[in-house]
Amino acid sequence: MSASFQATLAGKPRQMSPIRAAVPPAPAVQQWEFTGEGGGQGDVMIAALVLLGLGWNAGLLAGKAMLVDATSSATRARTQGTCDVLVALAGAGGGIGAGFVASATTYATLCCLAVVAAVALLAFVPRRKSA
Repeated sequence: MSASFQATLAGKPRQMSPIRAAVPPAPAVQQWEFTGEGGGQGDVMIAALVLLGLGWNAGLLAGKAMLVDATSSATRARTQGTCDVLVALAGAGGGIGAGFVASATTYATLCCLAVVAAVALLAFVPRRKSA
């Protein structure tokens, strides 16, 4: 492979450096369509992503509310800051790890590993004792 890559911008070939080839130009992003060859499943994908985002944010808010209730006012800010940093690091690490797994194997393997990790994490969820 040569030191430069071909990219198409508005139908015209364009030379790109290897570094710039990793990020598509902005007009190319605008040309992507959800309803391409997928048979009009774009609306379903958009709805699923919106619901995923709402669920994610609801979970974060609920977790922060539980954290506020469980900490004293003297340690609350430090505890919340530590929690926020750990959530950000876990998200970044998970994204990087998922990228490596998906590029080395398949997306289906990544999904199976995510299910295994989620089930393994259930072992650490405290159980409520019934009264």
